[in-house]
Amino acid sequence: MSNNLKKVALFLTVGLVSFNLLSSCGKKDNKKDDEKKPFTITASDVMNSKSELKKVVALSSWEIGVNNGDDTVGTATYENNGFTLTLNDIVSEHLAPVNTVFEEMIDSVQISDSNANIAFLEEIIGLDENNTLMGYFSYGAETVNTEYLSNWVYVDKDVTVNGQIRMEDGLYKSNFVYEMSFKKGWNEIYAIMKESYDEVNDIGLDDFKITTQKPENIVYKWRLEEDEFRSKLKANKKMPFMVFKY
Repeated sequence: MSNNLKKVALFLTVGLVSFNLLSSCGKKDNKKDDEKKPFTITASDVMNSKSELKKVVALSSWEIGVNNGDDTVGTATYENNGFTLTLNDIVSEHLAPVNTVFEEMIDSVQISDSNANIAFLEEIIGLDENNTLMGYFSYGAETVNTEYLSNWVYVDKDVTVNGQIRMEDGLYKSNFVYEMSFKKGWNEIYAIMKESYDEVNDIGLDDFKITTQKPENIVYKWRLEEDEFRSKLKANKKMPFMVFKY
């Protein structure tokens, strides 16, 4: 498995409402562009919370040639053990073509519009009143042998990404299924990770599904994570829609 196929990305953003008011020939004619409500992420009952938390910041990373950086795509006040975060649109200069994100697996996935561009939520961080880092927020769940993690993705037009990839490295057999239908703007994606072990063949089995359809009957919870969580995120951030243990 190549290094790029071991990486992960989490990103976010929001849409803004626009409208035009036109008049002619003494008659007022109201017209609206397609109205888009702001995209918000709401967290409550955050586990492992800290009393020092005061502010929440959402970051999206970009890389263009040798240049790279982080964009703040949303901020919120942390109160009552939670927050409501509104995400901003990502500037076109900091979007990447969907095809390049999946370049190592382009023969295994079907992309409905090769002209679509994409960005990811890098992380949601918590700060105290002095802007000192308190931790990183995650949204997921666990059941027996299965983990769930929610991420956010921004696209500049409607696009679907579907396919299946199988990989084996001698110790593990990994199966990745992608079933994603994105609408223009921010989208939530759901990573489902199931581990098992084939005792007969002495090999681990990993099944991953990345979908825009929320799993049924799974109770997701917010948690404040420490540096270990971020190190896993950073180590894997390039792999599109892959997931890491948390």
